[in-house]
Amino acid sequence: MGLWQHFPMRRVIPLVALAVAALSSCGGDDGSDSSDMGSAATTSPTAAQGLCTTITEAHFAPFFSDGIGPGVPEGTDFKCNWPAVTDNGANRGRLFVGTTSIPYDKTVADSEQLGQAMTDVDGLGDRAHFTVDGGLMWITLELEGTVHSVAVEYFDTAGMPPTDEVEAALRQLATDYLASR
Repeated sequence: MGLWQHFPMRRVIPLVALAVAALSSCGGDDGSDSSDMGSAATTSPTAAQGLCTTITEAHFAPFFSDGIGPGVPEGTDFKCNWPAVTDNGANRGRLFVGTTSIPYDKTVADSEQLGQAMTDVDGLGDRAHFTVDGGLMWITLELEGTVHSVAVEYFDTAGMPPTDEVEAALRQLATDYLASR
């Protein structure tokens, strides 16, 4: 008999609620100004490591409006997730570059099956396509058998630039990414 089988659900739910309440109250007031949460203005691109060195502050401008810039990136030699944050630290989206283990033809088949808008992209790698799925837009490309992805995700689609501008900015990011490989 497992551990949770000894506790009736009417007892487990209050325990979980108590744990959540206790964890949410951790941290307290450290006396700092809550409006200074790692603003985009103070974030340095020197924090970038691995593949994140491919993305510069200039790459953010075509994707995100004024007052939204690069946050603290998470990167390895194979991928980079770089959040886009407001001056007060609110996360508004992200840029992504990296390789994927999913075969190129499978990415096409998956997008077709999901009904995602997809168009071929000329001039990037051996073959490439641009895909739109709401606030997530990306270019998947294959170069010498390796599949790469360059993407932007908007957490609030109200401030998104037009799709053709996003595609052009993704093409530039993909070009810069491939040049760094």
